[in-house]
Amino acid sequence: WEGGKDGEDGRLVEDENKEEGVASLSTWIAWVQAAGGCTVLLAQLYFLASDRFCYVSCEWWLAQWTQAAESATTVSLAPLGDFDMPSQADGRDAQWVWFRAYIILIFFSLVFCFARTEWGIIS
Repeated sequence: WEGGKDGEDGRLVEDENKEEGVASLSTWIAWVQAAGGCTVLLAQLYFLASDRFCYVSCEWWLAQWTQAAESATTVSLAPLGDFDMPSQADGRDAQWVWFRAYIILIFFSLVFCFARTEWGIIS
């Protein structure tokens, strides 16, 4: 089809212009205000940081647990002190000591993952 009315080329949609570069500060401020303000943003950052901290803690704990495959080890938690942990070779009771701490870390990881996801959805 060659065209429509006088001077039209037959296109139904016009070309769009796209801005390039970094958004201005006023755009970021408007976005934060539209999302609920600084309180909502800070809460989301808290939940995200807590989720990631718990995730890394779980991975770190597994590495410590693996190092104790043949012999006992000392796990150093700076603010809480040092803990003498049993070797995995010491049987089920030793495994339960490691596993109990891992369960706690996984629980908090799930709580913060859920919190950051829900907070992001409802805010």
